Amino acid sequence: AAGPAITMWTCGRSPSGDLELNGQAPICEPQRCAFNLPSGPGYKHDCDGATTGATCTVECATGYVAESGVASRTRVCHETGELLEDKVAGPLTCRALTCPALGLVEVSSNCAGKHVNETCLATCAAGFEYAGDGALAELRCALDPTTATHVALQGIAPQCQRKRCELGLLEPGRYTHDCAGVETGRQCTV
Repeated sequence: AAGPAITMWTCGRSPSGDLELNGQAPICEPQRCAFNLPSGPGYKHDCDGATTGATCTVECATGYVAESGVASRTRVCHETGELLEDKVAGPLTCRALTCPALGLVEVSSNCAGKHVNETCLATCAAGFEYAGDGALAELRCALDPTTATHVALQGIAPQCQRKRCELGLLEPGRYTHDCAGVETGRQCTV
């Protein structure tokens, strides 16, 4: 329980006759910092409840990486009630890790640029047909548990095979060619 903020002291004589100050000292408690708390999905911190003079740590949350390479920063709770960043280190900027494109010419997807725990769909690209079960696959962008700084798509991409060209075939017997059965993206000689 806090006492009065300002107290009055008096200068008087002690029982031994010496001059001394008498009064009740105020009870002071540190103030909680309520301003400039880290916010946003890319950050995690232990700053809740920080009080005057205390320090706390701000880090990039799971699925985010520091742009400067330094993964955490210290903030100090200032007497104004604001958490101040270390001016030498500068602010911590965290960016979301994104999954790369699937990288299979036979598969079309909306997976490039997905963030951790986001899902995407993959299907056979134009000129390809399904070779296995399922025409559509759901993949998930996931954090690599061994590094915590890399992401990859998880799931089973559809099994697709090249389609055979059926239109634009040459008239039989009129030309010499090896175009029978040629597939998407392949060449033949006439």
